[in-house]
Amino acid sequence: MQEKQRDYTLDFIKICATIIIIFHHYQQVTGAYFKNKINFCNGKFYFGYIVELFFILSGFFMLSYINKIKQGSISFPKFYLKRLSRLFPLLLIGALSYEFLLIIYQHIYQSSWYDITPTFWGVIIASFGIQDGWVLPNPCVNNPTWYISVLLLCYIIFYLLVYISKKLNIRCEYLFIFMIFLGMGIQTYGLNFPFLNGSSSRGFYSFFFGILLAEFLNKHIINKKDVAICTMSLILMTYLIVKHYYFMSSGINYIMTFIYYPMLIVLCKSKPIKKLLNKRCIGSLGKISFDVFIWHVPLFLLMYICLKLFNWNLNLNSGTTMVCYAIFCYIWGTLSYYFIEQPIAKMIDKKLQNKWQD
Repeated sequence: MQEKQRDYTLDFIKICATIIIIFHHYQQVTGAYFKNKINFCNGKFYFGYIVELFFILSGFFMLSYINKIKQGSISFPKFYLKRLSRLFPLLLIGALSYEFLLIIYQHIYQSSWYDITPTFWGVIIASFGIQDGWVLPNPCVNNPTWYISVLLLCYIIFYLLVYISKKLNIRCEYLFIFMIFLGMGIQTYGLNFPFLNGSSSRGFYSFFFGILLAEFLNKHIINKKDVAICTMSLILMTYLIVKHYYFMSSGINYIMTFIYYPMLIVLCKSKPIKKLLNKRCIGSLGKISFDVFIWHVPLFLLMYICLKLFNWNLNLNSGTTMVCYAIFCYIWGTLSYYFIEQPIAKMIDKKLQNKWQD
């Protein structure tokens, strides 16, 4: 039953976004540049904006919790610990692995990885999901997990806003809209305060927009006209980004968040594409994408360590190598999901269930 309830269209988008992030960081780390081809780093378009899509998808899944919170059927500890229990183990293992590989890298190369110094304190705040967007400076421990840190902050604010809306008897959507504008204001004016900084702002305007988008699509039946409009709009915007980026560069992060990504989601959720994507294998790959995301940067360190130790002659400035690296990340992520994340998650869930029953 649970398998049938998965939205494979969102899984497919998540998989594509994860692969793009891997490609982006691969070119960033290796310095690979592909002449007259798509460059996911140091090209015209900054593919780092794909993180906004992750926030939108995360917000998408929160819609069903609004009524549960208002009805009092789920307490904040239960709501938050459920999310933290799934994220924390891999955050901890990923951070420890990253720092361990960092030490090995320094020993082998006699230099630091991007001038990053391993610290115990960095492991602690990275493991607890307060690496970025909260009140402490980012220690750059497995740095892509800054997204998880901001996401955990968004979860807290989400629950609080729904609870406040119930107490004040107002629509929580108004408070979500406020968070969207707050995030945009923080980024526009370059604020850098605790909980109100560049990293948290990206989460605020995209995560809460994701909730509103989910609510809209929950009430709206996607028709042929919607599909035609979204298809033509996506083609036009993609053409402008590729050929006339100067015209799109201003506010591109907002264009992607509020126009491009929503249209992409609508298109993927249309009947023909939804039917095409209704495959269990897509759901399986979607499940392990989080593990892939956590591990793809520590695996860069492992790759460079192996290059030195075993004197591998690997052409890093190759699209084929980049694709092979992404495939390896998914293989590693699959092993991580079934042999690390799932066993730990089941153990924690069992203990939490016993706690709630007591």
